[in-house]
Amino acid sequence: MHYMRLQEKYFNLVANGIKTIELRLRDEKRRLICEGDIIEFSQTNNPMKKCLKKVKALYAAQDFKQLCEKIDITKTGFQTPAELVDVLHQFYLIEEQKKYGVLAIELEEIPAKN
Repeated sequence: MHYMRLQEKYFNLVANGIKTIELRLRDEKRRLICEGDIIEFSQTNNPMKKCLKKVKALYAAQDFKQLCEKIDITKTGFQTPAELVDVLHQFYLIEEQKKYGVLAIELEEIPAKN
C-alpha cells in the first residue's frame, strides 16, 4: 500500500470520487506505484480522515504541461490545463519536474467484497 497526503479541498474531491487523477512528481517513492496498487489518502490537517483508492492507470511525462496533453483535465478537479499547471507550480519547481519527471495517477473505487 502507498500513502499520500492531500490538502482538505483535494482530499474531499478524491474521497467523493470527483477528482480521479492525482498528479505528483515521479520521484523514487512514486516510481514504486503500479496499476492495481492501493493508495491510502489522508487529509493533511486531519490525518485521521482517510480514504482508499485503487490505481487504475499511470501516465508519465517530462513536466506537467506535457502531462496535460495525455490526460482528461476534468478528472483532476481543474477546468483548464493552464489552471492546473499554475497550481502545480506552487507545489513543484520546474527543476524538480525536469529532474524526476511527473506522474498522473488515475484512481478508481475499490470493488466491494461479496
